Amino acid sequence: HNFKIITSDHGGIYGNGCRTYDYDLNISDLNIKSGNTNKKKQITLPSLFLDKENLNLNLNKNILIICHDTSKYPRYFLTGPISEQIVYQFEQIKLFMKNLNKTFNNKIFIRPYTVTSGWNLTEKYKGLVKKNNIVLSNSIYQQLKNKSFIKIVTYPKTAYLESLITGPTFLLFNRKHYFDTKLNEKFMNILFKNKLAFENGKDLAIHIKNIESNINEWWYKKKIQESINLFLSNTCKYNNEATKIWARTLNKKLDKF
Repeated sequence: HNFKIITSDHGGIYGNGCRTYDYDLNISDLNIKSGNTNKKKQITLPSLFLDKENLNLNLNKNILIICHDTSKYPRYFLTGPISEQIVYQFEQIKLFMKNLNKTFNNKIFIRPYTVTSGWNLTEKYKGLVKKNNIVLSNSIYQQLKNKSFIKIVTYPKTAYLESLITGPTFLLFNRKHYFDTKLNEKFMNILFKNKLAFENGKDLAIHIKNIESNINEWWYKKKIQESINLFLSNTCKYNNEATKIWARTLNKKLDKF
Protein backbone atom coordinates (compact mmCIF):
# COMPACT_ATOMS: atom_id res chain seq x y z
CA HIS A 1 0.00 0.00 0.00
CA ASN A 2 1.27 3.45 -0.92
CA PHE A 3 0.62 5.19 2.40
CA LYS A 4 2.46 5.99 5.61
CA ILE A 5 1.24 5.91 9.21
CA ILE A 6 2.12 8.84 11.49
CA THR A 7 1.12 8.71 15.16
CA SER A 8 1.58 11.20 17.98
CA ASP A 9 0.99 11.78 21.69
CA HIS A 10 -2.56 13.04 22.29
CA GLY A 11 -1.68 15.06 25.38
CA GLY A 12 0.63 15.15 28.37
CA ILE A 13 1.82 11.67 29.23
CA TYR A 14 4.27 11.84 32.12
CA GLY A 15 4.16 8.40 33.68
CA ASN A 16 4.00 6.57 30.37
CA GLY A 17 7.70 6.60 29.49
CA CYS A 18 8.06 2.88 30.25
CA ARG A 19 5.32 1.09 28.33
CA THR A 20 4.54 -2.59 28.22
CA TYR A 21 3.73 -2.32 24.54
CA ASP A 22 5.12 0.40 22.24
CA TYR A 23 2.04 0.07 20.08
CA ASP A 24 2.16 3.51 18.43
CA LEU A 25 5.85 3.13 17.66
CA ASN A 26 5.47 -0.39 16.28
CA ILE A 27 2.67 0.42 13.84
CA SER A 28 4.10 3.76 12.68
CA ASP A 29 6.44 4.96 10.00
CA LEU A 30 6.87 8.03 12.19
CA ASN A 31 5.92 8.55 15.84
CA ILE A 32 5.81 12.11 17.21
CA LYS A 33 6.59 12.72 20.89
CA SER A 34 6.20 15.89 22.96
CA GLY A 35 9.07 14.83 25.24
CA ASN A 36 12.66 13.93 24.49
CA THR A 37 13.36 10.68 22.67
CA ASN A 38 16.29 8.90 21.06
CA LYS A 39 14.37 6.00 19.51
CA LYS A 40 14.44 5.29 15.81
CA LYS A 41 11.28 6.40 13.95
CA GLN A 42 10.50 8.89 16.75
CA ILE A 43 10.92 12.65 16.67
CA THR A 44 10.17 15.37 19.23
CA LEU A 45 7.88 18.27 18.37
CA PRO A 46 6.37 20.89 20.73
CA SER A 47 2.95 20.17 22.18
CA LEU A 48 -0.03 21.49 20.22
CA PHE A 49 -2.36 21.78 23.22
CA LEU A 50 -0.38 24.13 25.50
CA ASP A 51 -1.40 27.78 25.28
CA LYS A 52 0.34 30.54 27.21
CA GLU A 53 -2.14 33.10 25.91
CA ASN A 54 -4.43 32.16 28.83
CA LEU A 55 -2.12 33.65 31.42
CA ASN A 56 -3.38 33.56 35.00
CA LEU A 57 -4.35 37.10 36.09
CA ASN A 58 -5.16 36.05 39.67
CA LEU A 59 -8.37 38.09 39.61
CA ASN A 60 -9.96 36.00 42.36
CA LYS A 61 -9.05 33.80 45.29
CA ASN A 62 -10.51 30.62 43.85
CA ILE A 63 -8.74 27.29 44.20
CA LEU A 64 -9.54 24.77 41.48
CA ILE A 65 -8.89 21.08 42.23
CA ILE A 66 -8.77 18.96 39.06
CA CYS A 67 -9.39 15.27 39.69
CA HIS A 68 -8.85 11.97 37.94
CA ASP A 69 -10.73 8.67 38.03
CA THR A 70 -10.29 5.07 36.97
CA SER A 71 -12.35 1.99 36.30
CA LYS A 72 -13.53 -0.22 39.15
CA TYR A 73 -11.58 -3.18 37.77
CA PRO A 74 -8.24 -3.17 35.86
CA ARG A 75 -8.89 -3.10 32.11
CA TYR A 76 -5.91 -1.49 30.37
CA PHE A 77 -2.12 -1.40 30.13
CA LEU A 78 -1.43 2.11 31.39
CA THR A 79 0.33 3.68 34.31
CA GLY A 80 -1.64 5.36 37.09
CA PRO A 81 -3.97 4.37 39.94
CA ILE A 82 -5.60 0.96 39.57
CA SER A 83 -9.05 0.16 40.99
CA GLU A 84 -9.37 1.25 44.64
CA GLN A 85 -6.04 3.11 44.55
CA ILE A 86 -7.99 6.08 43.18
CA VAL A 87 -9.56 6.57 46.63
CA TYR A 88 -6.14 7.86 47.76
CA GLN A 89 -6.91 10.96 45.71
CA PHE A 90 -10.13 11.67 47.63
CA GLU A 91 -8.45 11.16 51.01
CA GLN A 92 -5.64 13.60 50.18
CA ILE A 93 -8.05 16.25 48.90
CA LYS A 94 -10.04 15.92 52.14
CA LEU A 95 -6.81 16.22 54.16
CA PHE A 96 -5.78 19.28 52.14
CA MET A 97 -9.09 21.04 52.79
CA LYS A 98 -9.04 20.17 56.49
CA ASN A 99 -5.68 21.93 56.92
CA LEU A 100 -6.24 24.93 54.64
CA ASN A 101 -7.14 28.39 55.95
CA LYS A 102 -10.90 28.51 56.50
CA THR A 103 -11.12 31.72 54.47
CA PHE A 104 -10.90 29.52 51.38
CA ASN A 105 -13.89 27.34 52.35
CA ASN A 106 -16.31 28.79 49.78
CA LYS A 107 -13.58 29.43 47.20
CA ILE A 108 -12.66 25.81 46.52
CA PHE A 109 -14.01 24.31 43.30
CA ILE A 110 -13.66 20.64 42.41
CA ARG A 111 -13.64 19.37 38.85
CA PRO A 112 -14.45 15.63 38.85
CA TYR A 113 -13.17 13.50 36.01
CA THR A 114 -15.87 13.45 33.35
CA VAL A 115 -15.59 9.70 32.74
CA THR A 116 -16.90 8.28 36.00
CA SER A 117 -16.12 4.93 37.57
CA GLY A 118 -17.76 2.64 40.09
CA TRP A 119 -16.16 4.53 42.98
CA ASN A 120 -18.75 7.35 43.09
CA LEU A 121 -16.05 9.99 43.58
CA THR A 122 -18.25 12.83 42.35
CA GLU A 123 -20.74 12.04 45.13
CA LYS A 124 -17.90 11.95 47.65
CA TYR A 125 -16.69 15.39 46.54
CA LYS A 126 -20.20 16.76 47.10
CA GLY A 127 -19.57 16.07 50.78
CA LEU A 128 -16.54 18.39 50.73
CA VAL A 129 -17.86 21.48 48.92
CA LYS A 130 -21.19 23.10 48.07
CA LYS A 131 -23.12 21.67 45.14
CA ASN A 132 -22.43 24.76 42.99
CA ASN A 133 -18.69 24.30 43.56
CA ILE A 134 -18.69 20.94 41.78
CA VAL A 135 -17.66 21.92 38.25
CA LEU A 136 -19.38 19.78 35.62
CA SER A 137 -19.69 22.43 32.90
CA ASN A 138 -16.74 22.41 30.46
CA SER A 139 -16.98 26.15 29.80
CA ILE A 140 -16.93 27.04 33.51
CA TYR A 141 -14.06 24.60 33.99
CA GLN A 142 -12.02 26.37 31.30
CA GLN A 143 -12.69 29.76 32.88
CA LEU A 144 -11.65 28.55 36.32
CA LYS A 145 -8.57 26.81 34.96
CA ASN A 146 -7.39 30.02 33.31
CA LYS A 147 -8.24 32.48 36.09
CA SER A 148 -8.08 30.69 39.45
CA PHE A 149 -5.68 31.87 42.14
CA ILE A 150 -4.30 28.32 42.48
CA LYS A 151 -4.78 25.07 40.59
CA ILE A 152 -4.24 21.67 42.21
CA VAL A 153 -4.10 18.71 39.85
CA THR A 154 -4.24 15.10 41.03
CA TYR A 155 -2.55 13.46 38.03
CA PRO A 156 0.62 14.44 36.12
CA LYS A 157 -0.79 14.48 32.61
CA THR A 158 -2.62 16.82 30.23
CA ALA A 159 -4.66 18.90 32.71
CA TYR A 160 -1.56 19.44 34.85
CA LEU A 161 0.49 20.75 31.93
CA GLU A 162 -2.34 22.99 30.72
CA SER A 163 -2.59 24.50 34.21
CA LEU A 164 1.13 24.71 34.92
CA ILE A 165 1.78 26.89 31.91
CA THR A 166 -0.76 29.55 32.97
CA GLY A 167 0.04 30.19 36.63
CA PRO A 168 0.44 28.80 40.17
CA THR A 169 -0.21 25.06 39.95
CA PHE A 170 0.56 22.14 42.25
CA LEU A 171 0.53 18.39 41.83
CA LEU A 172 -1.06 16.24 44.53
CA PHE A 173 -0.66 12.56 43.71
CA ASN A 174 0.90 9.26 44.77
CA ARG A 175 4.11 8.71 42.84
CA LYS A 176 3.97 4.97 43.44
CA HIS A 177 0.93 4.82 41.14
CA TYR A 178 2.96 6.07 38.17
CA PHE A 179 5.86 4.44 36.37
CA ASP A 180 8.36 6.24 34.16
CA THR A 181 11.96 6.29 32.98
CA LYS A 182 14.69 7.18 35.47
CA LEU A 183 15.37 10.35 33.49
CA ASN A 184 11.76 11.55 33.68
CA GLU A 185 11.65 10.65 37.38
CA LYS A 186 14.65 12.93 37.84
CA PHE A 187 12.68 15.93 36.56
CA MET A 188 9.69 15.01 38.72
CA ASN A 189 12.05 14.86 41.72
CA ILE A 190 12.93 18.49 41.04
CA LEU A 191 9.25 19.48 41.23
CA PHE A 192 8.92 17.73 44.61
CA LYS A 193 12.14 19.29 45.90
CA ASN A 194 10.88 22.79 45.07
CA LYS A 195 7.39 22.24 46.53
CA LEU A 196 5.60 22.19 43.22
CA ALA A 197 4.44 18.61 43.80
CA PHE A 198 3.19 16.82 46.92
CA GLU A 199 1.99 13.40 47.99
CA ASN A 200 0.36 14.58 51.22
CA GLY A 201 -2.57 17.00 51.29
CA LYS A 202 -1.64 18.44 54.69
CA ASP A 203 1.87 19.32 53.48
CA LEU A 204 0.42 21.12 50.46
CA ALA A 205 -2.02 23.07 52.64
CA ILE A 206 0.80 24.20 54.94
CA HIS A 207 2.87 25.31 51.94
CA ILE A 208 -0.01 27.37 50.53
CA LYS A 209 -0.53 29.00 53.95
CA ASN A 210 3.12 30.05 53.88
CA ILE A 211 3.05 31.62 50.40
CA GLU A 212 -0.56 32.75 49.83
CA SER A 213 0.10 36.42 50.69
CA ASN A 214 2.87 36.62 48.05
CA ILE A 215 2.12 33.69 45.79
CA ASN A 216 3.13 35.43 42.55
CA GLU A 217 6.41 36.52 44.07
CA TRP A 218 7.08 32.88 45.05
CA TRP A 219 5.88 31.50 41.70
CA TYR A 220 8.22 33.72 39.69
CA LYS A 221 11.31 33.04 41.75
CA LYS A 222 14.16 32.03 39.50
CA LYS A 223 14.53 28.52 40.94
CA ILE A 224 10.78 27.83 40.65
CA GLN A 225 10.60 28.93 37.02
CA GLU A 226 13.79 27.03 36.19
CA SER A 227 12.28 23.87 37.72
CA ILE A 228 9.11 24.24 35.66
CA ASN A 229 10.96 24.98 32.44
CA LEU A 230 13.30 22.03 32.97
CA PHE A 231 10.35 19.69 33.49
CA LEU A 232 8.49 20.97 30.42
CA SER A 233 11.52 21.03 28.13
CA ASN A 234 12.18 17.35 28.81
CA THR A 235 8.68 15.87 29.18
CA CYS A 236 6.38 18.12 27.13
CA LYS A 237 8.00 20.85 25.06
CA TYR A 238 6.30 24.21 24.61
CA ASN A 239 6.69 26.66 21.75
CA ASN A 240 4.27 29.44 20.83
CA GLU A 241 4.75 28.57 17.14
CA ALA A 242 4.13 24.85 17.58
CA THR A 243 1.72 24.57 14.61
CA LYS A 244 4.23 26.16 12.21
CA ILE A 245 7.02 23.89 13.50
CA TRP A 246 4.82 20.81 12.97
CA ALA A 247 3.97 21.91 9.43
CA ARG A 248 7.58 22.56 8.45
CA THR A 249 8.82 19.31 9.97
CA LEU A 250 6.10 17.12 8.48
CA ASN A 251 6.62 18.64 5.02
CA LYS A 252 10.28 17.68 5.19
CA LYS A 253 9.54 14.20 6.49
CA LEU A 254 6.88 13.53 3.87
CA ASP A 255 9.28 14.56 1.11
CA LYS A 256 11.69 11.84 2.30
CA PHE A 257 9.10 9.04 2.52
